[in-house]
Amino acid sequence: MLFGGISGALLAGGIALIWKRSSSVFEDEHIAVRLANSLWVGLGGAVLIATDYNLNRVAQVEGVSILNIHELTSAVKPQFIPGEDLSVEIIDRGEEINQGIGYLDDGTMVVVDNGRQHIGRTIKTVVKSTLQTDAGRMLFVEPAGEHSRWER
Repeated sequence: MLFGGISGALLAGGIALIWKRSSSVFEDEHIAVRLANSLWVGLGGAVLIATDYNLNRVAQVEGVSILNIHELTSAVKPQFIPGEDLSVEIIDRGEEINQGIGYLDDGTMVVVDNGRQHIGRTIKTVVKSTLQTDAGRMLFVEPAGEHSRWER
C-alpha cells in the first residue's frame, strides 16, 4: 500500500488518479491497467506508480509503463564499497556476542562487529560487506582502526 490504504496512482497528461484497493484484488489490478492503456491512447501517455507486486506483474504483462516505488528507492540509495569509511551511531546490541546495531537515515541496518562496547556513541567504521534481503539492505562494518583487510 502507498499511504493510508492507497494502492496506486496513475499519472497521465498532468492528471493524477489515486485509488484504494477494493475487496477484489484481481479486479483492481486489471481496472488500473486497462485505465492506463486507455489514457495512454487518449492522452498520449500514462504511467502507473505502485508498491503492489501483483499490479506490477499485471502491468508488465500488458505492456503498461509502471514505476515500482520500492525499485526506485533501492536505485537512489547510496552504494557502499568494502573499505569505505562510515560514521554510525550504535544504538543497540546485535545477535552475536560482540555486535552493535545502528541504522542509516534511509533505514538501512548497520551491523558493527566489535561494536557492543560502543553502544550510545557515534563511531567511525569501515564497510566490510553489504547484504540485500527481501526486508532491505544490511551493511556489515567494523570500527575504524580495528580492521586489517581494509587498511589503507
